[in-house]
Amino acid sequence: MIVHWKLWVDCTTEASARTVAARVHALAFPMSPPVTVKPYERGGFVVTWAEPNSSGWNDAVVETIRAAQKIGAGWVLTGDILSAPEGVLSKNAGGHIAVSGATMVSWLLLREGPAMGAV
Repeated sequence: MIVHWKLWVDCTTEASARTVAARVHALAFPMSPPVTVKPYERGGFVVTWAEPNSSGWNDAVVETIRAAQKIGAGWVLTGDILSAPEGVLSKNAGGHIAVSGATMVSWLLLREGPAMGAV
């Protein structure tokens, strides 16, 4: 199982985007995973990373939601809880993200297979 995360940041440089991502990781992840940083077509950057999870499915779902709650409140949960649950948190939709500079966060937990572009 793997959790694919995306973080949209309102930054002008890649270095500042990485700094915001590091603050998010400090809140929710015991080890900082390697990240990919790309410019976002609407401004800012999108930071992506993947977190493998070797727990059983039920534990993986709870652990993912627990990490998400450390990042912020007001998550919208969608997807199939049995194979690909997703969460989205957006400041524009009234969510609260605990790290300044972050505007949206999403996660997608997959039982197996490649990352999906839906997140």
